[in-house]
Amino acid sequence: MKVEAPFGFVTGCHAGDKFFVQATLASMRHFCPDIPICLVVDGSFDVSDLEKEYGLLVLRVSELPSIEMRKLLCGSYCAKLAAIWEGPFERYVWLDSDAIVWGDFTDQIRTDVDFQIFWSEVSLPPHGTDIPPWLPHFHFDPQKLQNFDPEFDWRGKAYFSSGAFACRRNAIPFQEWAKVQAWAKQVPGLFAWGEMGMLNYLVHAMTQRREIKSTMSNLQHLWVHHGKEELM
Repeated sequence: MKVEAPFGFVTGCHAGDKFFVQATLASMRHFCPDIPICLVVDGSFDVSDLEKEYGLLVLRVSELPSIEMRKLLCGSYCAKLAAIWEGPFERYVWLDSDAIVWGDFTDQIRTDVDFQIFWSEVSLPPHGTDIPPWLPHFHFDPQKLQNFDPEFDWRGKAYFSSGAFACRRNAIPFQEWAKVQAWAKQVPGLFAWGEMGMLNYLVHAMTQRREIKSTMSNLQHLWVHHGKEELM
């Protein structure tokens, strides 16, 4: 898909969560009515009703021009990443279909970085040695990862939920992603939670190698972590 705008929102759905994504789209339109929206669709089901109601640009994973890209992304959590390589915006905010916009926060989106993590907590000390059990459970196994990238320092990083972030188009080259996904196939348990572990690794590793610039921002509220009081 050609670039249609310098900035936009992107969300996505498969047939099973089309109902949920309506809330995500409605929140985008309510708080940011002038921001264009792209819907990444994984499957052949009809979304013309959503397209009409919210004025969407539709990107179907099954219609990506790259055969390799279609094979790696179709029918998986990785389908959302189609927006990095074939999305219609130079920069975009991604939201999963179980997330909502709560206010116009677009003035807080950084344009001087390639990837903006919507999280500001660093749970691992820079000089720690113990691997906490949540890291391989939610993201990746550092011991297994050392076999592929021995230079990567996994400590002192902000590990984030990939349900919300901001990204520059092509910030992560597709071939770099394909390489890491091939690692995951070689070693079961290397990465966790669909695309989340791989995305966390790539963002932090590429930042460490100074191939991209990333930053942290306190823009994501997870009730299981922050509590329900503010939401109520």
